[in-house]
Amino acid sequence: MGRKAVIFDLFGTLIKATSPENRAIEYFKTNVQHSSVQRKFCGALFDSKITWEGFLDGCFIKKDSSWNIYLENCCKSLKIDNTIKNHKKIYEIIKSTLLNDALSWIPEKRNEILEQLKKDKYILSIASNAFPPTLDFILNCTSLPRFIKKENIFVSYKIGKVKTDPDFYWDVLNKLDIHPEDAMIIGDSWKSDIYSSKKATKGKIGGILYDSCEGKRDIDGGINEEIKMNNSESYRFYRVTEFSKIPERTENFFNKIIF
Repeated sequence: MGRKAVIFDLFGTLIKATSPENRAIEYFKTNVQHSSVQRKFCGALFDSKITWEGFLDGCFIKKDSSWNIYLENCCKSLKIDNTIKNHKKIYEIIKSTLLNDALSWIPEKRNEILEQLKKDKYILSIASNAFPPTLDFILNCTSLPRFIKKENIFVSYKIGKVKTDPDFYWDVLNKLDIHPEDAMIIGDSWKSDIYSSKKATKGKIGGILYDSCEGKRDIDGGINEEIKMNNSESYRFYRVTEFSKIPERTENFFNKIIF
């Protein structure tokens, strides 16, 4: 088998789905669109020398220019006053999201499946709409680096784009040095993971929609509507409710066994 990549979403796929931007919108009771807030929380280029330990103690607020700019832009997107009080609250929301929410659930047999895919010689990767400091969180607080190399973990705030941007998946594929037909995207979001990657690659990339809610998510209407607008054959994908089904579906795709 030539070089093949399996690219996982993070939130809702490998760990619990959680959104600090949604929590901030709810807390500040502000009338703004999620997509515009997400672009500031997750899609703006961000780079800081503050370590994971430094983030946890919170002493960087007012001292680190990268974080100051980031928190200021978050306030603007939420249409709230740019104050230290609001900076601290947004920081508290982000910290709680990572420490209290993200690790409260992982898929059954996740690590065993990742180990199996690794033994099968797939290049494992993560591509995530993520907020600072998610990359440090992954490296310091999860077991994922046992299976996925740091250089193959791509978070939106390091790329400067979110998944719905046309170039996001091409940036990931180019950095992995993988052609789209040699890659499989696995995620819990039809729009961000499946549709956006298929649209960007003209249907060449593989797709597995991992529905951990076992079909309870109201997404069929969106799927049918988007497929109707495109070549439905190119937008075909697998849908699984059990994480353990992922290796079989991945092998089927790369062996051209479709449905």
